[in-house]
Amino acid sequence: MLLDYEDDALYAQRQGEPISIVTPPQTILIENPIAVTTKAADPAAAKAFVAFLLTPAGQKIWGQQGYRPVLASVAKQFSFPKPEKLFTIESLGGWTKVNGSFFDPETGKVAKIEAGLASRRRAAELGEHATRGTDHHESPG
Repeated sequence: MLLDYEDDALYAQRQGEPISIVTPPQTILIENPIAVTTKAADPAAAKAFVAFLLTPAGQKIWGQQGYRPVLASVAKQFSFPKPEKLFTIESLGGWTKVNGSFFDPETGKVAKIEAGLASRRRAAELGEHATRGTDHHESPG
């Protein structure tokens, strides 16, 4: 099993990868922000690109790449899976709270999951070594 972004799974499927996509009944709405930075090499071109991405033609390209278009007129051209409930970062308390709760390297939930997985891997490796150590036969002497 692999947990991945919807657009990655849809892209892989379009490339002929033999995968199944399971849409959970509840999932988080991931929005991909875009902005022109203050240090853009060509601010006018960057602004034009951002403006293009928000046009129907730009949104159609997004949809073809597996991203959900934000324009309803374009979104209806695609058949994305429809989870029963989409929730947002704001509904979880915002990014500051989520970053601390989930991603803090010492106390976050992700760190705890990773530590548990690492512990299980070490235990499995130790078990393999212990089994190998007892897997020998002595010849009668």
